[in-house]
Amino acid sequence: TLSVCLVLLYLLPEARERPESGARRGWHRRRFWIAAKMMLIIIPSYAVTDAGFYFGTQFVGTKTGSEQLGLLVAFGYAVLMTILVLRFSKYLQWKPQSIYAGRLLTLGAWLVCYAWWYPW
Repeated sequence: TLSVCLVLLYLLPEARERPESGARRGWHRRRFWIAAKMMLIIIPSYAVTDAGFYFGTQFVGTKTGSEQLGLLVAFGYAVLMTILVLRFSKYLQWKPQSIYAGRLLTLGAWLVCYAWWYPW
């Protein structure tokens, strides 16, 4: 899911600037591209976080017999995602120069949000 969405995010054109107030067709096209971009960001971030949380709570918790250890692994996953996104953001100096880098930074922010939201 993640790799397919990353490729599609790269290929997705950028929504154009706001069209004139009388041009209704331009507004619909712009809204479509913005919605497509957000879906390509939210869906993989939800799927990746779901897999990480499932690994911690179900797989590790079942194998060890400790629900607390499974939850600890889920929190460890959230910490790992946070560190990875912070490193990527620092590499970009918090100001992405390309459209794709900005989309990746947005994807990373959603990954971190979901990673912390799931264990709570």
